[in-house]
Amino acid sequence: MVKNRVAPIKPTTLSRLELMGAVIGARLANNLNDILNVKSTTLWCDSQIVLHWLQSKKPMNQFITNRKAVIEESTKGHTWKYIPTNSNPADLQTRGISYKQFKDNSL
Repeated sequence: MVKNRVAPIKPTTLSRLELMGAVIGARLANNLNDILNVKSTTLWCDSQIVLHWLQSKKPMNQFITNRKAVIEESTKGHTWKYIPTNSNPADLQTRGISYKQFKDNSL
């Protein structure tokens, strides 16, 4: 299942965009878990910064705090893990590969 968004008009950092992507992923996983009656899920992220924000107990700015709260609420009891970018099949289409390369890719 896939969900995407257009980047906001107001310039923002890549880390914040990745955090917003984690929010979308958390909501999507929560919906699928409800529909499929799944108790535990592993969510993968290729942003070490986002994973650090999710694990950190330090106070952060309001933007990060609000999105972190949404992610934590949506993914209670679920695990977040790191996946290196070169091992992430979700990144294939952002690399500008051809259909044949995509079809033949082992990821």
